[in-house]
Amino acid sequence: MSSDTKEDTRDDDMDVEENTDLDAVPIIDDNDVNSKCGFSSFRPDCLQMFANIGTFIGVFSISGLLTSTLSIYVNSQVPMLEKEFGFSSADSGLIMSCNDLGYLTCVIFAGYIAKKVHIPIGLGISMILFGICGVLCALPYFIQDKSKYDLDQTSSGIDVLTNMSTSSMSSVSRKVPLCMNTTGNEQDSCDVTSDSVEARENVANLQIKRIAFYLICFGMVFQGIGKSPRYPFVTLYVDDTVEKRKTGYYMGIVISTAIFGPALAFILGGLFSKIYVTLQGLCDQGCSSNLYIYAAFTFIGKFFTALKIMPTFISQIRCVAETDRAAATAFAGFTTSALAWMPGPVIMGVLIDKTCTLWKYSCGERQSCSLYDSRDFRTYLHGFSIVGYSLACLILVLLYLHFRISGKTEWREEDKIQNTEKQGVETVKIKK
Repeated sequence: MSSDTKEDTRDDDMDVEENTDLDAVPIIDDNDVNSKCGFSSFRPDCLQMFANIGTFIGVFSISGLLTSTLSIYVNSQVPMLEKEFGFSSADSGLIMSCNDLGYLTCVIFAGYIAKKVHIPIGLGISMILFGICGVLCALPYFIQDKSKYDLDQTSSGIDVLTNMSTSSMSSVSRKVPLCMNTTGNEQDSCDVTSDSVEARENVANLQIKRIAFYLICFGMVFQGIGKSPRYPFVTLYVDDTVEKRKTGYYMGIVISTAIFGPALAFILGGLFSKIYVTLQGLCDQGCSSNLYIYAAFTFIGKFFTALKIMPTFISQIRCVAETDRAAATAFAGFTTSALAWMPGPVIMGVLIDKTCTLWKYSCGERQSCSLYDSRDFRTYLHGFSIVGYSLACLILVLLYLHFRISGKTEWREEDKIQNTEKQGVETVKIKK
C-alpha cells in the first residue's frame, strides 16, 4: 500500500471518529473513578445509568432555574425591603450590585480553572454556596422588630383603612406611615438616654437597618461568587462531551430553563407580597388602565431581545481557540457585569430617588420613600433604557460596518489554516 493510500485511510478513520455520535456514549471512563456517579468511594453500579449528558443537562437545568429564581426573587422584593428597613432606592441598587461584585471577583478565575477541576463537583459546591447565601439574605426578616406592626392582624389593609377614623389614623401614624404626611419630615427623638419608648425604638430601628443592609449585601456578594462558575464550567463540559453542532442545542435547554426563573420569581414575589405585613403605602396615584397594553409591548421587546442569546453565546465560544472557550465565556460575563449589571442598579436607584415626593425620616436620617411622582418615575425608567439600547445598537452597527468593510472573516488561527488549505486544493483542481 502506498504512503498516499495510507494517509487517505488515516484521514478517513479520523473523519469517522469525529462523526461518532457522542450522545449515545455514556460519559464514563472505567479507568477514571471520578467519571462515575456517586460520592467519594460510594459509586454503585446502579447509579451509573445516570452518568450521561442528558442527566447532567436535566439536573443542572433545574438547579439553574432555582438559582435564577432566587436571584430575581430578591429583586422582586425591593419595594418590601425599602418599606421594612427604610432603604432608599440607591441603597437597594447597591444591594443588587453586590451580586455582580462577587461575580466579578471570581468569574475570570473560574474560567481559568475550568479545565483543571472536576466540573460536576465544582458546580455542586457552587450551588450549595448559593443556597446558603439565600438563607443569609433572609436573616434580616427574623431579627427585625415586628412589634411596630401591632394593628389588628385579622383585618386586611383595605378594611383597616376603611374603618379607621381620622383620629385613629393620627394615633398610629408613628408606627404605620400612611399617605398623609403627618411625620414625613419630622426630626424624631433619638436620645438613647431618654426614657421615651419612642426614642429607644427609633435608635433600635436604625441599628436593625444597618445590620439588615450588611447581611443582605454579604449574602448577595457570596451569591455572585456562587454563580460565577456556572457558565464557564457548563460551556466547557458540554462542548467537550457532545458533538460541536449539538452544543447550541444542549446549552439552549439550559439557558431556556433558566429564563423561566425570573417569571417564577415574580409570581412568587407577587404571592408573598400579599401576606399582611404593614399598611404601607394604598395611595391613589392616578394610574391609567393601560397596564395590559404596556405589558404586551414589554413582552414583545423582551422576546426579540431573547432571540440574540444563543447566537451570541455560540459566537463567543467559536471565535476563539478550543483551549480558550471557558475563558471567553468568563470574560464576556465579566465585561457585561462590569459595564452594565453592576453599575446599572445603582444608577437607576439614584434616578428613582430623584422622583420621590415624600420621604420618611428617622433620627434626622432619610429613610425610604413613601410616595413617588409616577410621571417622573416612568420618564427616568424608560429614558434610561432607551439611552442604553441606543448605545448598544450604535456599537453593533459600527462593528458590523468595520468588519464588513475590512472583509475580516477569519477569527481563529485554525480558520486561517483551513481556508488556506481549501484554497490550495481548489487551485490544484482548477489547474488539473
